Amino acid sequence: MDTSIQTLKLELIKRYDRPSFEYNEVMYLMDTGAHMPVWCSGEELFLLSFPKAEKTTAITHLSGFGSGQIDAVIYRIPEFALGDNKTGRYMIRNLFVAVADYDRIGFDFILSATMFAKADYTISNAEKTLVICYDKEVFEFTPIMAGDSIEKITVWAQ
Repeated sequence: MDTSIQTLKLELIKRYDRPSFEYNEVMYLMDTGAHMPVWCSGEELFLLSFPKAEKTTAITHLSGFGSGQIDAVIYRIPEFALGDNKTGRYMIRNLFVAVADYDRIGFDFILSATMFAKADYTISNAEKTLVICYDKEVFEFTPIMAGDSIEKITVWAQ
């Protein structure tokens, strides 16, 4: 396995004061306070963007969206990647995502800091870039469960 440091540099959208970018026609927001990734644009658009995603039987309650709790279904994306071989590629296998219909936020996909727990990232507001440095080709996103089933997930970790 190659253990050299790899870098993915993403250009942030200049008109937003929050770290956001567009990739493959999906609007992303990097949220360092989020505990898990959240798709906000509903199941139909999620499956168009990630056709290999698999729905689990789990449902979670999300807060922090300004209107109390919202319900979300949990999906698993077998391989989630940002970037490509030319720009750098950050890949996570088995990414569990909460999928909700909450398009008022203005972004399709909220990326949680836990997705980058084993990487270093820098958000530059001055340069409007997100730089991710990592030393593995593929990361595993593993739910830490309180019990013996996906329905009992309490903490999400990479």
